[in-house]
Amino acid sequence: MLMRIKSKKDKTNKTCLKIFSFMLVTGVMMGYETSITLQTPCEVLQANAGFKREVTVNKTECDEIVDDVMWGVDSQIKVGQFVF
Repeated sequence: MLMRIKSKKDKTNKTCLKIFSFMLVTGVMMGYETSITLQTPCEVLQANAGFKREVTVNKTECDEIVDDVMWGVDSQIKVGQFVF
């Protein structure tokens, strides 16, 4: 009985892209409202009128961090085979 050894080498390299991003939003809202109500003495009739205004100002800041991650594996597999 004789033993023969077979060997196989393998090499793998991988590259991954890692991205981290964030956004910061700050804002201010200002507004005012005016209204008037008219009503009869017996509350038979009522009239409403009004005006409303709002102003919003937002500031947005974005940033992104990009990083490459590279890694590799070298392997060697040996298998023994019996030959009769």
